[in-house]
Amino acid sequence: MTATDPNSLITDEMRAWVGRAVGPFPIPEQIAASDVRRFLDATGDDNPLWTDDDYARAAGYRQRAVPPMLILELYRRASGTGEEDAALWHELPWPPGHTDTRNAGNEVEWVAPVYLGDQLTVEHRIVDLVARRGRAGIGLYLTRESVFREQTGNVVVRLRATTVKLNLQATASAGHE
Repeated sequence: MTATDPNSLITDEMRAWVGRAVGPFPIPEQIAASDVRRFLDATGDDNPLWTDDDYARAAGYRQRAVPPMLILELYRRASGTGEEDAALWHELPWPPGHTDTRNAGNEVEWVAPVYLGDQLTVEHRIVDLVARRGRAGIGLYLTRESVFREQTGNVVVRLRATTVKLNLQATASAGHE
């Protein structure tokens, strides 16, 4: 590899982080009707799948379901989220100057419905680390997968989140502050 090869920034120590995982962390309470109600009030979503058991059963669900995007918000309540899960990617030994962190995309796979009363857990794993050259310089792209399970262990949601670490000085000089 040469100094101009973006992957030369990724050290063996950094590569060793791929595959690391934390969790599973439990979300401390079962999903309650009040959680759904507050989410619907905040979003303006009036889908009867979330509020009417008869409507949801007629659509093939066992009862009213939880809005899928609510699950991605509830995970922040899980014990261990914050320092422990963030340490999984923030503690990675990034090259000097690569401190400008940006969202580079998310992919969500809704595997199974989640219902009121479900008790979820979430586990995070680093699945990829690559370097790419772009307009703002060399970006280090970290992809992590979060897997949400309900109380019997069945997967209900998979989230693949990619962030990019840019060299703050290169970003500023390129006019992308």
